[in-house]
Amino acid sequence: MTRAEAAAILGVEPDAEPAQVQAAYVRLMRLAHPDHGGTSGLARQLNAARETLNGRDVAQRG
Repeated sequence: MTRAEAAAILGVEPDAEPAQVQAAYVRLMRLAHPDHGGTSGLARQLNAARETLNGRDVAQRG
């Protein structure tokens, strides 16, 4: 996932500060979490987007 894709998913700028990324993630996860009517696929996308914007490469994790 590119930074631009991650930013689009979270609704922030690609160069957003970590606090902005986290705030967007929390807001969206409240709606998208599987326990609250969302799907696990959407929750995974939000997690991947947050990790991408925070400088963690999701593809390298096992």
